Parts: sequence; structure tokens; C-alpha cells
Amino acid sequence: MMERRTFPQIVLILLVSICSCFCNTVEYHIQEQLPENTSIGNVIEDSKMTTVSARSDIRYSLLWQPVQDFAFYFKINERTSSLSTAVVIDRETVCRFMNECTFLLKVSAKSSLDSFFQTIPVTIFIEDVNDNRPTFAKPNVELPISEGVLVGTSFTIEGATDEDTSEKFSLKLYELEPKSSPFNIQFVKNLDGSSIIKLLVSQELDREKVAHYDLTIIAKDGGEPPLTGTLSLNVTITDINDNYPKFNATIFNVTVNEDKPVGSVVVRVTATDFDEGKNGEVRYKLSPHQSTDILESFSINETSGEITIAKILVYYFGRVYTLIIEAYDLSDQPLTSQTFVTVNVLDTGNSSPEINVNLLPSPDAAKISEYANIGAVVAHVAVTDDDTGRNGEVTCSLQSNWFGLQRYDVNEYKVIVSKSLDRELRESHILTVECHDNGSPPLSSSSSFEVQILDENDNPPRFTQQVYYTSIAENSEVGTSITKVEAFDLDIGVNKQISYLVDTANTNYVIIDSLTGTVIANRRFDREKESNITIKILAVDKGNPSLTGSTVVIVTILDQNDEKPKFDTSDIRLWIKENLAAGSEVGRLSATDADQGKNAILNFSLHLDYKGVVPFTVFADGLIIAERSLDREKQDVYYLKVVATDNGDPKLSTVANTTIFVEDDNDNWPEIHFPKEGNDTLYVPYLTSPGSVVGSILATDSDSGENCKLKFEFGDGNASNIFSINSVTGDIYLQLQISNPQHISKTFLVKVHVSDMGMVPKSSVATLKVVVVSQNGTTLPSQETERQNFLIAVCVATITIVLSAGIIVTICILRRLDSRKRTNNYDKRNRAKLDSMFDKGPSVFSVPSNSSLYSERKHKETTFLAENGNLKEAMLNGEITDAQVGHEVLCLEPLYPGDVPSKIDDAPSETSHDSGTGDSGKGGSDEDLQNTSLNRVRSQNSEESGLPFRQWSYSSQQSQPTQLQSFSPRYQQPSSSSSSQSSFVPQQKIIPFSFKKVPPYPKTSRTLNVSLGMGPPHYDDDSSKSSGFQSFDGSLSVEGVKMDVSSDIVV
Repeated sequence: MMERRTFPQIVLILLVSICSCFCNTVEYHIQEQLPENTSIGNVIEDSKMTTVSARSDIRYSLLWQPVQDFAFYFKINERTSSLSTAVVIDRETVCRFMNECTFLLKVSAKSSLDSFFQTIPVTIFIEDVNDNRPTFAKPNVELPISEGVLVGTSFTIEGATDEDTSEKFSLKLYELEPKSSPFNIQFVKNLDGSSIIKLLVSQELDREKVAHYDLTIIAKDGGEPPLTGTLSLNVTITDINDNYPKFNATIFNVTVNEDKPVGSVVVRVTATDFDEGKNGEVRYKLSPHQSTDILESFSINETSGEITIAKILVYYFGRVYTLIIEAYDLSDQPLTSQTFVTVNVLDTGNSSPEINVNLLPSPDAAKISEYANIGAVVAHVAVTDDDTGRNGEVTCSLQSNWFGLQRYDVNEYKVIVSKSLDRELRESHILTVECHDNGSPPLSSSSSFEVQILDENDNPPRFTQQVYYTSIAENSEVGTSITKVEAFDLDIGVNKQISYLVDTANTNYVIIDSLTGTVIANRRFDREKESNITIKILAVDKGNPSLTGSTVVIVTILDQNDEKPKFDTSDIRLWIKENLAAGSEVGRLSATDADQGKNAILNFSLHLDYKGVVPFTVFADGLIIAERSLDREKQDVYYLKVVATDNGDPKLSTVANTTIFVEDDNDNWPEIHFPKEGNDTLYVPYLTSPGSVVGSILATDSDSGENCKLKFEFGDGNASNIFSINSVTGDIYLQLQISNPQHISKTFLVKVHVSDMGMVPKSSVATLKVVVVSQNGTTLPSQETERQNFLIAVCVATITIVLSAGIIVTICILRRLDSRKRTNNYDKRNRAKLDSMFDKGPSVFSVPSNSSLYSERKHKETTFLAENGNLKEAMLNGEITDAQVGHEVLCLEPLYPGDVPSKIDDAPSETSHDSGTGDSGKGGSDEDLQNTSLNRVRSQNSEESGLPFRQWSYSSQQSQPTQLQSFSPRYQQPSSSSSSQSSFVPQQKIIPFSFKKVPPYPKTSRTLNVSLGMGPPHYDDDSSKSSGFQSFDGSLSVEGVKMDVSSDIVV
């Protein structure tokens, strides 16, 4: 065998080979285990280097090898080059598992005087010595082998190991003793000196012959004589079930008397099995493949094999019982043997009759239709008795309600139908014919047989329930299983096979599986249209003719939440009295849901958009209550939305618009506008005709309906007999002519009572002063009165002149100062910034000061004069500072469009009706008015405009710099031809407008809502034309502070 070499050894061998070509290589062969200092040879002499050996200055040494140093094992004499062993060399240690053991050395020869130096390769071969014997890991091995193993089967055993690995002294062979055993041996050597043994079965094994083998395996190496090692192998042959039980006799014969009692032992059989364990345990039984009479007459003990009598034996002439007995072992796959046991019965007395029954129509079974008539034959009975005399006389009988036994001949009978048959009541009858002889004592025997009743199709199918109750969810898919019906038929065979059908009137609802009876939806059901349906199901058998049964399936359609709630009306209107306490009931919502169950349970609620907006609460049951007391005069109707939601899954809801009207409660007293304090005098001309209307009482009531209908009456006074009043209109009539001149300038006092028509009327009282004047409309003043009037006129004229002069001087001074500032303070940066701001179209107006806003004028007119361009110029010229603009500003915001002429007419002065330039007291000429005019709009109460009531939104903020933003009417840029004008005239629109403060800093700003209520218009002049200056008296309410103001509108 090739020995595996390591890489360093290969390298050394190559080096030695190369050196041997050019150098004198020295080889030595020595045995292992030589003692120390054993001489090997003289290197110089053996190398034939005579020139070197003659020199005395040469010194010798072993060179160290870089790959594997073997110099450790040897030493050399440095003067003589004698080579010897340094230690005892064990080949199995230094060359383990190698066939050849080679040491490669180098001996150096150098001069101690000159430069001579040379190396001599030395190869030492270590020869093996047979110093190791084969050894086994274990001295004994137990090996079980089945007796059923095939010839040639091998069993692996761990072999011996020999430390000597040379080809000569390594393991060579194995021997098996005794050689007569049914086994052979083979082995395989491994590289490491170990081996594997294979024990081969060379012959068939039989445990019943040899159950155990004691073998010895001997291992030998290649020495002379060889060294050996032994292994004891104990082979046990294991059993298989390969032996049948064996009876001790091939046949057993026994004779017994017929009167031997039950339980008596007839004979005992014995069998043996040569296997071991459960394979050798034997049990006994009667073979099942023999007549029933034998199995019923005898029994056997399975362990002992004793055969005993199971029932009384009856003697018959020539009759012999032949039993088959089986013996079997208890293996997983048992083996069985059989033997015969013959039992002869001896006649020892009277024997019972023997009955022979022939069944009709076949010998296998008696069958007859359930429609068979009475007297029909089902069987023939023949009786025999081998006894003689009275012992042989036999009488037979049959006990049955449906069949009878009729004598046919001597000892012969026929079995007939004695009553109508019904297979459904009883499908078979077990009949027993009993016969007894006349012996003493009499002996009897019986024979039983079965009569099967043949079916006729005389029963229709019947359902397990007369009515089936089931349900299905509405909107279920077509093909959904609804229920399963089941019918049965008392008949059998083809008469019992049933097919299911749906009555033709119900096929549009369901279909049915004809075999299983599964009822399947044939449409989608809508519970709101049909809450339940009744279906007729038929069951038809396959008899000839076929019979039919029916049942009814009542299907309840289960509700699904597929219907939204519906309010009783789409427009819900409710009424509630004003002034009721918080929590008062407004009404109750009502809605329905076509679903049912929880899907129809409704909860009401207020729409989310109205929660916190309207003063009402909607409870889940639909009750609506007021969260606070209501005031019809503040708001008489509320619009809201309510929601009805069901409890389905998912929930469905419906929204309804609801209007709640606040019904009037007579909680307001009539308000008398005339007469009232400061305006309570009525002037009646002297000599007015009786019956004339001299005036009217003006009164209103904030309530509605009957509560706001007023009744006018006069109370006590010195003129109650002179004047009368219309109780409905309040018109005052003169009843008596005032013809006495003394009554001129006389004042009459009349108490005026104004009451409403409420259930509990409320009334107000005022005093009317009636002054009689002359025909020209004046009273006859006294001298003192004339003097006082003169003084008042002089004072008023003087004050007017002084104020007018002061105003004119002030205007001139301000105009001169403004002109200088416009020239000197022109700033390009401010102009560019304002250009970008005003190009977007805002019109910004400074709020006038309180002095200018409420200046004393005849009608307290307030004029805001500003224009886009002029305000811009004013800011650039320093007339309006950024602080002023940022402190209080009003923004003009159009509400809806309407055109007006581009030129604004000057309002006429209070003293003239000229159409030219007039001094209206507003501090400007026509040019000033055109350059600083304010868009003004007509009031709602103006008969010519028809525009809605005007509201101003006034905003105030902290005095911080801000960028102004506003919305203004559209302006038209002037043409190039009007360049001489200082600014363009805006194309004004007659539109309602509101002034808004645009807060630049939301965190520090505060917004005030300003409402300006306008009274009826009056004109500064008497022209009543559309062009003029109108004044509107009213009040300005700012966060609860009420101020009387008036506004002027340019029309």
C-alpha cells in the first residue's frame, strides 16, 4: 500500500535526490530500538572523500534542517566524522503510519585554518522490528443474530490494531475458530493500522437446533513466528416464528352418551410449538368454518384444549359430530395447525321430533307481499321422528297473530297468512314451529325461520315537520341557503327514494335541491315589502304510481338597516311662547323608520352646525326645549336642522329643516311717539270747522298680532269735551268750533291713553298740549314775549356772524399751511410706497375728531371728505401722518354695485338753494369738494334710492404703525387731457358701504361693531330733489355706549 507522505518529507527527498547527483550521498540502514551511542558509520570514509579525510584541520558537525530536524536523534565525532545514535529510536513514534521511515541529515566539513567548507548528505533508513502485537479494543463481543437471516449477510465488528505499520510486520490475517461454525470472516485494513472485521453468515441458521455459538477471532501479523491477538465472540441466535404448533395425534375419536350433561369434558387435545417466547405459546379454538350446530353444541378451553358439551346432544341414527380444532401460537403473525375430533353419540332413550322447514318461494328466505291475501302460503313444514309407538307420534303448532299452521298431509304442514300484513308496521316475522311426540315424558323440538314482508308503495312521503319556520336576512344574495327540509317514506327501496319540488306558485321566491331538500333563495327579499312568505314544498317518491307529500315553509325576512328614518313632514314647524322659562318644551319630533327592531329605534339630535348657535336642545326622544327664555322682539323665528338617527349598524340618519316660531307674549307697553316730552304740542287754528282732523296720536307696539293692535282714548283734561279721538287710528277731531277769541294762545291739556288688544292689555299715558293759534298760524304774543324773541334773534345772529368769520379765517390759514407742506415735504420713497398701496384700489379715510364729527350745525351733519388720490397727496405733504393713519382708519367696502355721475355736486348751503358753488359749512370750495369728496350713498329710507339699511363697521386699534388695506369702489383713471387737475375724479357708485378697520396686528387690535340706525330723511333745503345734502338723525351704538349722530349723504 502507498504510504501518505507529508509535504516536508517530500521536499527533503527531492533535495536528497538532487544532491545525490552532484554530491557523494551516504546511506545507512539501521533498526529501530538500538541503544544510545550505537555506531552507524564513518561519514567521510563512506563518502569516499579521501582528500578531506587526509586533512587534520577538518571539523565535522550535523547541520540543523529548517523543515524537519532529525539531528536530535544522532551525534557525530567532529574530528573523525563517526556517526552514532543519540537516543533510542522508536519507529512507531517518529514514523507513525508510514511504510518507510527515512531521516535526511547534512554533515558539514569545514577547515579550521582556511576557507574550505563542504556539506555531505546523509540518508538513514530506520528498519522496522516486530515489537508490537495486534490488539483488540475489547476482549469480548456479544452479537445477536436472527435465525431468519439470509446467507451472505455480514455483521461488522471492530478489528484489531497493530502499531507496526511496515509492510512486513503489520497485521496480515484473521482466523475464526471453530472452523465448523456456519460463519466466515473478512477484514479491511485502515491507514492508521486499525481494521474492520465482517462476520459473514455462510449457512442457514436454525435456533431450534443451535441457539448459541462461542467463536474466537485470532489476528496475526507478518512476523516469524507471527504475533497474535484474540477476540471472544458470543453469537446468540434469536428466534423467529418458523414452527407450526403440532398436535400429538392427527385425529381424535371419542364416544359419548346422548344424555351426558352440559359442561362435561369430551376429550382433551394437545399441541406443542418449538419456538420460544410468545412464538411458542399455543392456544386452541373451534374452527369457525364449520356448521352452526357443531359450534353451538361444543366448546373448547383455549388454554388447556379441553372440549366440553355446550348443549344437550340428540341421538340420530347414523349421526356423527366431526369437529375441526385449531392450535395457534401468539406471535404477531401467528401460525395455525388443525386436527379432527370425531364425537359419536350413543342412543340412550326417547328422541325428540325432527322438523324440516321449506321456505317459499326460495329455500333461502320466506318472502311475501304486504298485499298478500289471507291463506297465502309462505312455507312447508315436514316432521320426522325415528322413535316408534307413541314416542314416534308427533303434533305441531305455530304461535303467531299474522300466520297460522295448516295440516297438509301426515306429518306435513303449510304455513299460511292469517291476517292482513303491513310491512311498515312489521317488516319481518320470526315464526317458530314446535313439535312434540307422545312419549313419556314427551320430547319436543322447534324450528324458527324468518318471513320477510315485501314492500308495496302504499305510503306517501312525510316531512319531519308539518310547518318549517326559518328566516333569512333581507337583501341576501340570490343562492343563499334558507333552510333544509327533510321527508321520509315508510316504504323501502325505490318506493322510499324521494325528490323535492317547490310548488309552482312559489318558484319566483325559492328553488330547492331535489336530492338534499336545501331551500335556496331565488331572489333578493325586501322586508319592508314582505315581512314573511309562505312556501309549499312537495316530496315525491319514485314508486309506481308515485305518491306525494307536502309541507309549508314560513320564511321570516329579517330586517337589515337599509331604510333611513323619515320625519312625519319634511318642513317641521313649531311654536313657542316668548318669555317662557329655560327648559320649556317647544315640541316633540316625530319620525318613523321602515326597519324594525333596533334598526327602527330612533334617536334625535340637533345638527352639529347648529349646536351652540340656536338656543334649543334636542333630546334623544325627540323632545325640543328652549335653553333660555326667548324674546320675540329680538328674534321671532329660528331656522335649524334636526337629525334622526337609527340604532342600526351602520347607523343611518336623516336631516330635516325645522322652523321654530316665537309666539308673541304681550310683554311690551305701547310706545307713544307723539305726544312725548319735547314734542307734545298740537297747534289748532282758530275757527277750525268742527269734525276736522286736527292731528294724530303716533304710537307703536313691538308685540305682534292682537298684542300690537292699539286703542286710543282720551282721559281727564280741560279739553276732553272739545276734542275726540278715533280709537283705532288715533286721529284727533275737533268736536266744537273754537270761536271765542279768548281761546287764542290758550293751551288745553288732554290725557291720552294708548292700550293694546292683548288678553291682559297694557297701556301707556301721555299728555297732549293743544294750543289755539290764529288763522295765519301764529299766536298773539304778548309784549314780553316779543321782547324775548327779539333778544334771542339778535344773539343768534351775532353768534352766527362770529362763528362764520372764525371758520373762514381758520380755513384760509389751514389751506395756506397745507399748500406749503405739499411743496416742501415731497418724499419719493413715501410716494413709491403709497403708489404700490393705492394701485390696488383702497380708499382710506381718517376718522374725524370728535370736534369736527359733532360740530354744531343745524342738522348736526357729519362730513367725511377724502379721496384716494388726495389722501395720498395729503400723506405725502405731511397733512396726515402715518401715526394718524395707523391710529384710527375707516375702510370703504362696497356691498353691491351701482353707477353715479362722475362729478359730485356741491351741497347747497343752508341759506340758499343755488346750484353754483355754495358754502355748506364743510370747509371747502367746489374744487376742494371734488378733490376731497367722500363717496356717499342714499339711505334705505330715501324714496329715490331704494337701497337697504346702512351699517357701518367701526374698528379701533392701538396706535401702532400698520399697512392699510381696504376695499373701495372702482375708480376710473383720468385721461391725459385732464392733466391740469391735481387729482382725478373718482367714478363713484351709489352703493351701501361700511367702514371697516383692518387690524394689522391681530394680537393688539380690538374690533368694535358700530350700527348706525337711520331715521327718516329731511333735506337741508326745501327742494326735495335728488341732488342735495340729506341729513339723517340717528344713534351710534358702540359696545353698549349710545351716541346721537347724524350722517350726511351726497345724492
